[in-house]
Amino acid sequence: MSLQLNQDHLDLLHKIRLAYPTGKIYLVGGAVRDLLLEKEVKDFDFVVADASVELANAVRRKLGAVGFTLDDERQTARVILKKKGRQTELLLDFTSFIGNSLEEDLSQRDFTLNAMAIDLDQPDQLIDPLGGLTDLKQRRIRLSNPNSLQSDPLRVLRAVRMIRTYDLKHDPEFLDALRVATIDLNRISGERIRDELLKSLDLPGLDQTAALLQSSGILAQLNQRIFGFSPEVYPESYLSLLRDLEELLGLIEKEKSLSLSENSSPNGYCLPTDHVLGLKTLLSENIQGGRSRKQLLILFSLFFMQHRFAPENQQIPGSKEENFAELNPEEVSERFMKAFLLGQKERKYLESLCGGYLTFKSWAEKQDLERLDLYRYFRDFGSYGLDSALLYLFLSASDASVNQKFDAFATKIIWTWFANYEEIVDPPHLIDGDQLQKALHLEPGPKIGVLLEMIREAQVLKYVEDFNQAIEFAQKTLEEMEEL
Repeated sequence: MSLQLNQDHLDLLHKIRLAYPTGKIYLVGGAVRDLLLEKEVKDFDFVVADASVELANAVRRKLGAVGFTLDDERQTARVILKKKGRQTELLLDFTSFIGNSLEEDLSQRDFTLNAMAIDLDQPDQLIDPLGGLTDLKQRRIRLSNPNSLQSDPLRVLRAVRMIRTYDLKHDPEFLDALRVATIDLNRISGERIRDELLKSLDLPGLDQTAALLQSSGILAQLNQRIFGFSPEVYPESYLSLLRDLEELLGLIEKEKSLSLSENSSPNGYCLPTDHVLGLKTLLSENIQGGRSRKQLLILFSLFFMQHRFAPENQQIPGSKEENFAELNPEEVSERFMKAFLLGQKERKYLESLCGGYLTFKSWAEKQDLERLDLYRYFRDFGSYGLDSALLYLFLSASDASVNQKFDAFATKIIWTWFANYEEIVDPPHLIDGDQLQKALHLEPGPKIGVLLEMIREAQVLKYVEDFNQAIEFAQKTLEEMEEL
């Protein structure tokens, strides 16, 4: 088949060809697929018979780019090229054949869609020994060889991303092959699983991605990895709740004002556009490793939605609790961290997210949230408490079993963060420990911290408004403590 590449692509391939005039260079994999689909290509993979690192170094010098070796054993190197006049970068990866020839290399790739190549000497001709072009036209995914998934079990997750990204059809045999191969996911590092899973969860149609993860058996294996067991039956509401979460996050992304329920509006806590914009900014914050709060919230929800509805007789090994919703927040975050090799900052985020959720449960008997409730909530969870509130916003809107007043509580929490930050969330300090020690002639010790926190709470309740009142309040409180 003849290819119609644009001039920028032809120029790039020509420059790379000139860097290695004595040997064959082939463009392979996803770049070829996306060029056929006329999609933007940001990652180019090239293979050669040998000297791939030397080729990468020659390309780096010729293009005035930067680069480094990715894998010494497989002789894989990367060149990073900044596109002229644009912020985006092009990644050029160079490696040697898997096997002894191009045909053998292509046959060892994951799917036929990714097993096509272009000879840089004939960039207008497609090399397609496995029929990838036909599969691409028919929007169908097939394995490049019967052992494709077993050779790298991470490919089961990549299959989900491919199906969802390109809206591909798959036959029952393909799904059966995925189910068999998921058993070997325990061979794969948490880091690789995490990165591939997050790519799929970033795609539009979160419920569709979850449905495919479920039907392929991947979700069960990931639950096993995290909690040591997987729910035997997924609740009917599971996918619809994930769809509602995506809809809520979509409204925030579009900076739309949120009038979430009848319970919110009478109390005056409908979220205006500027509050939603603030939420969008916070959710885009990178916690660690380039992973955002929004990504971690979705990852958490993917499993939270299942275990929240787990039958009471399903007990997590090693835990006295009966289901995920009741687990200690530290235990939940620890399990996620180990399963996906998350960092300490991400662990703290998940701990706060779960802790905020359980705090909502403790408010079941409350009719409204008082100023002190709000202050203590943010003292314990900081801005991460907003993400816990988002969990309840879509839960209470979608699920009749959830206390419906919690959506008003959640909206009030978000409102308070943006509208009453200095008054309730983090009021200015009226006095510090040294000043308190000096004024009351106190020795250093934990009592200082207790008094300072009591002053802060009195400040939130408007009992204390300046330095002198803070001293008077502390003196009176100290006298009462000594009387006890």
